[in-house]
Amino acid sequence: MQENKEPNNEMAFNNATGPIAYPLRTDTMIHYVTQNSQYTLKHLISSLKEIKYNDIKDIQIMNPSDFTEYDEKKSTLDLKVKLNNGEIINVELQMYFDAYWINRSLLYLCKAYNSIEEGESYSKLMPTTQICITDQNLFEHEPEFYSHYLFMNVKNHQIYTKNLAINVLQLNQVELATDEDKANNLDHWARLFVAETWEEMKTLVTEHPEFEEAVNMIYKANADDSVKYAIEAENKFRAINAAQYEAGYAAAKEEYADELKQKDEALAENAQAIQKKDHIISEQGKAILEQKKALSQKDNVIESLQARIAELEGK
Repeated sequence: MQENKEPNNEMAFNNATGPIAYPLRTDTMIHYVTQNSQYTLKHLISSLKEIKYNDIKDIQIMNPSDFTEYDEKKSTLDLKVKLNNGEIINVELQMYFDAYWINRSLLYLCKAYNSIEEGESYSKLMPTTQICITDQNLFEHEPEFYSHYLFMNVKNHQIYTKNLAINVLQLNQVELATDEDKANNLDHWARLFVAETWEEMKTLVTEHPEFEEAVNMIYKANADDSVKYAIEAENKFRAINAAQYEAGYAAAKEEYADELKQKDEALAENAQAIQKKDHIISEQGKAILEQKKALSQKDNVIESLQARIAELEGK
């Protein structure tokens, strides 16, 4: 699918060993790698968009990062790129739990699609794809490695438009990669994203030399103080957000504990009342059956007496 890149005679990471301090799984790192390697950027997008490498004549990062001037908001930007045909791709890394992940991805997709100025023709709106790379499960009951979502009529499955799409690459489901996914090198990209050691990186490059430049960039970023500072700040920002989310959840749970307890008690009382009602109904049912039995016996006695009377009258 992609062109082969001639191996670099000098691999900067060749002597690196052990754990990777700063792997590819941060916004800062993916910005650094793709901003410093046009080849890697084209390689990544061609795989994610499932198009030929050589069909990408031009690719532009629309929101480049400046690693010398740290801004915590900019440090968590998605990677937004524009292809030569005008198509917009927004790549999001989702490496922590977020209860509102789906809502957020829709917002990012709509923001990326809204690429025209007020008063401009709607014809200038370009196809836009939101691509999420994650180690989380999107839908627990339907695991998938690389999923594609479009707007569709739920009755007849008619596609409303292909100009808005969301793709999700679940790194923790690589064993479910299809033949098409493998043909697009997505399983190898997954290996690059989840790699924890330089040994894993080297093995990947040995088997697939087209990843050499990407690994070189990751190695250089690990030695760049400004990039390391930005990654540390990003990780801290993520940790604070996660802690605030957990704290908010715990606080809400504590705040509504009495209310939930009262609700549970009310439900328990209702259950007891229903059980008592069912018992009463059951007892009433038994009484009715006894009454019916007594009436049946009475009818039998009356019928027997009437027969006896008729017999005596005949004599």
